Amino acid sequence: MDQTETRDRPRVREHYAWWRGVQVTDATVTADGRTFAVEDLRRLREHPGRPQPVRRAVLGVAVAQAAVVAFALAGLVYLNGAGATVYVVAVAQAFTTTVLVVVALVRWPTPVQLWALYRGEPVMLHEDPDPIEFGKVRRAVERAMHTHRLLK
Repeated sequence: MDQTETRDRPRVREHYAWWRGVQVTDATVTADGRTFAVEDLRRLREHPGRPQPVRRAVLGVAVAQAAVVAFALAGLVYLNGAGATVYVVAVAQAFTTTVLVVVALVRWPTPVQLWALYRGEPVMLHEDPDPIEFGKVRRAVERAMHTHRLLK
């Protein structure tokens, strides 16, 4: 290829480099092995995704564990009355359940989905549980769409 061919070719600007299977350029959005033309994208929006299955399992275990301990405490109160042991077990239970719930929420956050109309059909472009990376991808797609609209 000589220099005249490279000079006439428009430069493709990359808004978001390849990272975790996502790339956004002036012309295309590639995510999860699918490529979409930026010129065909309209109405970019985000929605919360479904909670991760592990998080639902951990929260279910925390609720079941709390129910078992509550029944055990009710039995202790019925048999022996409210004593120091009941209060210690109740506080330990509340602390353990709180820690489990917080760990589940922090460790397995709800993913956020990026949706757009692609040739008139709603399509999910990208999904990411990391809000920082999701924000980078969303802003890159917005820049690409904005750049494309300005160049028309």
